[in-house]
Amino acid sequence: MESENLESYDLITLATRLFSSGKLKEAESHLKTALNIDPDNYLIYLNLAGIYAENRNYSNSVINYKKAMELNPYNAEIYSGLGFICQELHKYDEAIENYKKAVKLNPENPEYHVNLASVYQEIFDFKNAIKEYLTASEIDKTDYKSFVCLANTYSEINKFEEAFKYYEKAISIAPDYYKAYLCYGISKSESGNTKEAINFYHKAILLKPDDAKIYIILANTLVEENCYNEAIEYYRKAITIDDRNTIAYVALGNTYTSRGDLGSAIECYRTASKIEPDNKEISLLYAETIEEYTATAVKKIGDEENK
Repeated sequence: MESENLESYDLITLATRLFSSGKLKEAESHLKTALNIDPDNYLIYLNLAGIYAENRNYSNSVINYKKAMELNPYNAEIYSGLGFICQELHKYDEAIENYKKAVKLNPENPEYHVNLASVYQEIFDFKNAIKEYLTASEIDKTDYKSFVCLANTYSEINKFEEAFKYYEKAISIAPDYYKAYLCYGISKSESGNTKEAINFYHKAILLKPDDAKIYIILANTLVEENCYNEAIEYYRKAITIDDRNTIAYVALGNTYTSRGDLGSAIECYRTASKIEPDNKEISLLYAETIEEYTATAVKKIGDEENK
C-alpha cells in the first residue's frame, strides 16, 4: 500500500519504526505525508521534532516541539525534548525549566528526573543532582544507570564511600554493564586506590573488549604505578581498535619519553600530528621531542669524540 493511502496513525507508527532503525529521512517523509492528512495531530510534530533533534537540527526541532505544545500543552515528552535541546545548547536555565515541567506533568517517569539531574550535575549543583538521581532510583529500583549516575556525582564531590555503595548496587542489578565497572574504577583511582581501579578496568574490558577508551584509562593508571611495559601494551591495544585515536598515540609517546625512548616517542607524535595536523599542542610536542632527541644525539657524539 502506498504511504499516501495510509491513515495518519499508521504513518506515525511506520515512522516510529523507521526512526528506531536509524532511517531518519524515510521517517521524516512519512510524517510529512501524515501532516497533509492530519495537520492538527501533535504526535506528528513531536516525532518530527525528535528526528530533527537527532540530526542536531535544533532550530527545526524547537519549531516542531512548540507546534506540538500548542496542540497539546500537557504532554511531558514535549518539555523533555525541549529540555534536551536547551541542555545541548548550554542554555541551562531553560533546560531546567523545561525538565521541571516534564517532571510536574509526569513525576513517576524516572527518565525525567535523571535528565533534570544531569543538568544540575553539569552546572555543579551537586545537591540537586543527587536529589533527582535518588528520586529516579526510588521510582525504579532496578534502574542501574541511575545508580551509576548517582555514584558518579558522589565521586565528583569526593564522597567516595557513598559512591562505592551505589556502584555496588548498580553491579548487583546489572553485572554485565561494563560502564559500572569503568566508572567504579575511575572513582577508585581518584580515591587513591589504583590497584583496585586496575581490577575494575580489567572487568570492564572483559565485558567491552572493543572500547579503546577503557584501554587508554587502564594504561594511564598503569603509568601512575610506573608499570610502563604494561601501559605500552594497552595503549597499543587501543590503537589496534582505533588507529586514529590521537589520545592513545600521544599518551604512548609520553610513556616512551618517560622511559627515555625518544625515537619511539617521535614516531607516536608524528602519527598523531598526521591525524590532527592543525593540533598545535601535538605539533609542539612533536617538535620539542625531535629537538631533545637531536640534542641528545649530538651530545652523545661529542662525548664519544672526547674519549
